[in-house]
Amino acid sequence: MKKTGRVLNFEKRKVYIVTEDNEFLVVKRGSKDPVKNEEYTGEVIKLSKTQKKIISFFLIIIMVFSIAVISIYLNPKATIVVDMNVTYKIKINKYDKIIGIDSLNSKKATEILKSTKVKGENLNTGLSSLFRTCVSMGVIDSDYIESHGSITVFVLDDTGIFSKSKDIKLDLYSFESELSTKGLKLVMNNRGKHDLF
Repeated sequence: MKKTGRVLNFEKRKVYIVTEDNEFLVVKRGSKDPVKNEEYTGEVIKLSKTQKKIISFFLIIIMVFSIAVISIYLNPKATIVVDMNVTYKIKINKYDKIIGIDSLNSKKATEILKSTKVKGENLNTGLSSLFRTCVSMGVIDSDYIESHGSITVFVLDDTGIFSKSKDIKLDLYSFESELSTKGLKLVMNNRGKHDLF
């Protein structure tokens, strides 16, 4: 089937055109040399059935792979409740990346969350960012440090409940180090087991 349209680009054997109906097509290059932005008529190049099957196969593979990667990344491994004078509920995936976070108990917590980007961050980095923002906004001050002396982290399983069937391993060393510079300790309740760092 022959089609006519304005030339957008061309190669040795192909001419890329756009028709009056704004249809983008590839036509075979004939004996007449194409000139950009001028009319050109040629036979539309169609893909063979084999080419269509190969392209469809690869598109399906890419789609399945993308869905698998997204579902693995967005599937929560654990829910962590952090109390640092304001409380946050944080969901992490198996790579310890924060995939969801909610403030639980105050407008101040929501305000801090809006001013601190932690979603997509590593858990250590995200907790440290929240802590620094709490300190800079006066939520954690000398009175809090003297009266409480610690930041509490509760680790729940992927269902969001305390379950004693397995421990969830978390590396919070850098967060704990940052707390110690302010004279605070990290208290961690990992699925019902109490640990003091």
